[in-house]
This record gives sequence, structure tokens and C-alpha cells, in this order.
Amino acid sequence: MFFLFSLLLATPTPPVYTAVVIDAITRQPLVGVTVREEGDPLPAAALTTDAAGRFQLDKPPVMLRLNRLGYAPLVVRRPVGAANQPDTLRLLPQVFALGEVAVRSPQAVVLSSVDPKGKSMSRNLIPGQAVASYLVAPATTPAGQTCILDQLRFFLASRVEEGQLRVRLVTAQPAPLHPGSQMQPGSADLLPEPITLTAGQLSAFSRGRVSFDLSKYKLPLPTEGVFVIIECLATNPEDKFIAVTHTTTGRDKRQIVVGPDPANSATSHVLSGESLPSLEGQFAPGNFTMWSRHSPEKQWEHIGSANVRVELSVLTY
Repeated sequence: MFFLFSLLLATPTPPVYTAVVIDAITRQPLVGVTVREEGDPLPAAALTTDAAGRFQLDKPPVMLRLNRLGYAPLVVRRPVGAANQPDTLRLLPQVFALGEVAVRSPQAVVLSSVDPKGKSMSRNLIPGQAVASYLVAPATTPAGQTCILDQLRFFLASRVEEGQLRVRLVTAQPAPLHPGSQMQPGSADLLPEPITLTAGQLSAFSRGRVSFDLSKYKLPLPTEGVFVIIECLATNPEDKFIAVTHTTTGRDKRQIVVGPDPANSATSHVLSGESLPSLEGQFAPGNFTMWSRHSPEKQWEHIGSANVRVELSVLTY
């Protein structure tokens, strides 16, 4: 008898109340549901359901409050559950209504170096020569508005048979020595590397419209603006510009003498000026937005009579 009494004392007391908490829609068990007893003068610490959605109590509950993020709170009264038959509690998913959110699509704005109504012209380039067109956001752009570079375009005036073009985007900086121009090309490149196009690649563009997609770089337009630099290179990168000559056969034509060594005429050769890149532009007297440089060793000089036609499309947010 004493042995049987001791055995009963050693046997753990089974839980009085067990339950499983499930999603009322999917009927899947819910882990991490917080369970609190209400109305108890000595409330116990909150329980949480386990990986199977279960929890248990060692005394009959008076009132239970269940909470879980994403579900409506549940308050229930429950008697003692039958042995080995867990109670089932169901939580309803709760949909939170968010305040109205305004989503604005980006707007495309085209910055151009020319006036559509201006008189057209063309500008022939020789190896080593570069032109730089200044573009800046309109003065009406709201302060703090983000402008992301999207597309770059310039236009060929004739078919290119010789040479190459190298395109760079550089920051702008003040031009204190040229009061007629507020900005001049800086030294900081915006693109990871210049864009270089051969004569064959240039000829492949439809109707001479050369276009680049800049959206992949996610570059913001600098507040002070940007210069688009288009530089002419010889077909052979080792060739340098030596001289310009003219022939009067039929009509006056330019011939460009290039070679790897300007001091050695035996290594030089002649290119037709018409075969090298020529860019569309516009007469713009008094408009100091374009700069020119005859070679990388020379200084930039502003031009107040013509602009090369360059367009930069930006997305405003």
C-alpha cells in the first residue's frame, strides 16, 4: 500500500488544459501566439505556442487572451478540456488598411544644346579635336528634385568612313577667365569609362542619330550641369594629327595628314576630310554653351557662334 502511494506521488501531474491554435482560414497551426490568462488575481507569465501551435495550463482557465501579429486578438472562456483531447482555438487573419500612398511615375525631360528653330549647320572634326556641349536642368526645376540620366543623343551630318568618336560626360566648373560663359568642362568623369565608337559602328545608327542608354548607370544629373564631350580619334589610335591641306580638284576639299610621328613624313598618310566625323549643329551667336579643344594638350576655348546638337534625356522624380 505504501509502495502504491509513493508511486502515485512520483507520477507527474498531467496538464489540466491543453489547446492548439490554428489559422481560421488555412487551418495551419500557428507558432508564437501569445497566451495570457485574464481575471486571475495572480496572473502567470505569458505563454507562447510551440512549433505545432500547442500550449498547456496546469489549472482550469477562466479567460484567455490570444495575440499574434497579423491576426485579430481572441478572448475566450474555456472549461477544462477532456483528457487527451486538446481544445482548438482559431485566429482570424487581420487586414490592416494603409493610408493612401501617392505613387508618381517619373517624367522624361529632354535637355538640348540647340534651339529647334535655329539655323542648322555642321561641324567637321579632325583627329585629336573635341567639342563640349553644356547641359543643365531647367531653371524651373524644383529644388531638391532628383534627375537621373536616361538617354544621350547626338547627330551625324554625314556618313563616317574614317576615324572614331570618343564620348565622355564630365562635371562642369566655373570659368572665371571667360566672363561670357558661366561654366566650362571639368575633370571628373561621370561614366565609368568613355564610350568609343568606330566608323563602322557610327554608320550603323539609323539616319545618323547616335543614341546611348545611360539608365543602367543610375547617375544623377549634377546641380551645376554636365558637359558632353565628343572627341575625334584617328582610325589607328597611334596616328596623330599633323596638318590640313587642300585640293582644288573639282572643288576645294580638305585633306587631313596623320601619322604616328609628326616629325617623320615617311610614316604619314592622308585622309579625306569628308570621310571623318561631321556633327550636326546650329548657329547660335552669343550663346556661350559650347567649347572646343584642338588636341588633348590644348586648353578649352569657348565658341560663341555655334553649338553641336546634343540631347540628354533625364527622368525626374
